[in-house]
Amino acid sequence: MAHKTILLIQDLSCVGRCSAFAALPVLCALGHHVVPLATALLSSHTAFKQPYIRDLSEDMEACLKKWASLPLRFDAILIGYLANRQQAQAALCAVKAYRKEGTLLCVDPAMGDHGRMYAGVEQEVVDFFGALCRKADLIFPNATEAALLLGRDPASARADLETLSSAAMLGAKNTVLTGYREKDSVGVLAQSG
Repeated sequence: MAHKTILLIQDLSCVGRCSAFAALPVLCALGHHVVPLATALLSSHTAFKQPYIRDLSEDMEACLKKWASLPLRFDAILIGYLANRQQAQAALCAVKAYRKEGTLLCVDPAMGDHGRMYAGVEQEVVDFFGALCRKADLIFPNATEAALLLGRDPASARADLETLSSAAMLGAKNTVLTGYREKDSVGVLAQSG
């Protein structure tokens, strides 16, 4: 496998084994060079009650401004947790600047789970992710996120073939629905085109 350079636009959740702290070691262990663009610093992920959240929107914008003078090229852009409109705008600027012919755009619309939207995530972020999913090569929402993207009630969301089919209609080239459960196992459902 050829090693790739990946732009990772994601939060840093200190407790909870998720976000950039989950993606970075995996991608690096596979030999890829990962360039993080942190969206927020959280004391723990949002499943914990009232985490401390430090918005890094201004830092994102400052990094992108500095990067503009560097000869950066990315084989893939992976976008995850965004809390607000300013972060979404910064992520869009990054996509416009660095998505070239052959750059894979992967979107993990990290907005909610277990039937509810994460605390602090604004509706504008849901709308942004919806627009971004239409341009993506790969999206991988969970059932709650798929429901939010589809304008459905997330409380009744299910990871099943109907949700996968509906999420695939958002327009991404490939859709992976996470959190599919069968008996004692958890997996994914996937659909191309």
